[in-house]
Amino acid sequence: MTLERVQKIMASCGIASRRKCEEFIQDGLVKVNGTTITIGDKADIDVDTITFNDEPIVKQKLTYLMLNKPKGYITTSSDLFERETVLDILPKRYLELRVFPVGRLDRDTEGLLLLTNDGNWANNIAHPRYEVTKTYRVWLDVPISEMNLESIRKGVTLEEGTINNIQIKPNSAGFLDITLHVGWHKVVKRIFNEYGYRVKGLKRMSIGKLKLPLHMRPGDFRELSIDKRKLVFE
Repeated sequence: MTLERVQKIMASCGIASRRKCEEFIQDGLVKVNGTTITIGDKADIDVDTITFNDEPIVKQKLTYLMLNKPKGYITTSSDLFERETVLDILPKRYLELRVFPVGRLDRDTEGLLLLTNDGNWANNIAHPRYEVTKTYRVWLDVPISEMNLESIRKGVTLEEGTINNIQIKPNSAGFLDITLHVGWHKVVKRIFNEYGYRVKGLKRMSIGKLKLPLHMRPGDFRELSIDKRKLVFE
């Protein structure tokens, strides 16, 4: 018998991230063999009957996707206002596997988005311990000064804390690339707002060393091999 914490089992079965599964347990929505459990309880998915909202949890094929998110889509699994979400782009077979977005991109932001039903993998990408970097292509309302470029490279302080080790590289074509290791809400737009700039366009180009292929059009997606998944943490 292999015992694991139930929230970890739930995440690996594609229910949600491990943190979200802990919330479900705290809310009394999870049972093992008919008994409501608490945080820290363990079970064996091959032996025990684990239910969430009284529905049995079963092992699923772990699935990993790369999507070139178009503008106009919400990065969530559902939306109270019935706006289009990134899941509306995918074929039904992936919805049946309960894939969900890893992190968020704003509605008006495009580019590389990962989706999976592996809650543990998703949690590792989001966890600050791994410092997974993300590179964005940015178009500003006016050209940025060299003085502000140097200031950003030295670190930017927002309400959550100070972001160090920022890489920023302007391009003669009128955009610049910025690489960060934090995923705070609207972090790229807020960095440039601190210096009086408005972000007119934003596209995520890479996560770790996993790059958005140039030939992928907005709305295109593909499954990720093991080797491609490893690039996220390099």
